[in-house]
Amino acid sequence: MKKFVFLLTAILLSSFFAFTQNVDYTEPQLKKADVERFLNCYKEIEADFESLDFDYQLGEGDFNSIAKSLNNIEEVNDVVQKHGYADASDFFIKTWAISMSYIALKIEKEGNPEMKKAITEIQNNPNMTAEQKEMAISQLKQVMDSLGTTYTSMTNAEDKAVIEPFVEKLDAVFEE
Repeated sequence: MKKFVFLLTAILLSSFFAFTQNVDYTEPQLKKADVERFLNCYKEIEADFESLDFDYQLGEGDFNSIAKSLNNIEEVNDVVQKHGYADASDFFIKTWAISMSYIALKIEKEGNPEMKKAITEIQNNPNMTAEQKEMAISQLKQVMDSLGTTYTSMTNAEDKAVIEPFVEKLDAVFEE
């Protein structure tokens, strides 16, 4: 899993600026088949990425290792093409759209469970005054509202509609 996350991070970082300039995520990116392919081959792609011989030392802010790993982009293309993606860019775009649509749906439907827990902890904290609790909760809500807006701005209603029937299956993937 560590290599998969690392590789996905490497692809994300290397592609972020290019993709954000060329891909409009407010336009539909997904079809039902894209989500089904993701769900059906996610574990295999993860295993394939794990088996790649990337030499890296992952540390906080270790962008040199990420850059070195990008030299293996052809291996990444081979892996994702084996699973029906055109190339690493196609895989990234579809995975990004699935992830952002999933997160946006979860936030819209359930709110943020971590935020609810944090608010409860603040409310139950005997070391804080009522004013401190009110201020902390207000600041936390502002941050979470901002994050929610960020996620929802990176997707669109059509992609969320494609994702919606798969939320439970995606829960299993993203909450592992």
